[in-house]
Amino acid sequence: MLQIVRDFGVPNGDKQVLDKGHIDLLVQKMDRLRKDLLKVRDKGGLVLVEDAGCDITTYRVDSFRRSESKGILLASNIFYRN
Repeated sequence: MLQIVRDFGVPNGDKQVLDKGHIDLLVQKMDRLRKDLLKVRDKGGLVLVEDAGCDITTYRVDSFRRSESKGILLASNIFYRN
């Protein structure tokens, strides 16, 4: 329990305070996170492609089929055909 106060408490001088109000907010955030995680799980997982801190695209983990890609390669953000 002490680690929870360290991680989520609000600094107040030389103390960390985790009061009922902050706990309620954290529980609400956890409920939303759980809901979102269940949605992602129902999709089979997600992949996020990013480059230099910019989100490029997302897709389901099981959506890529190499046999259907017909040799398309991604190199330096430019698509080439084999």
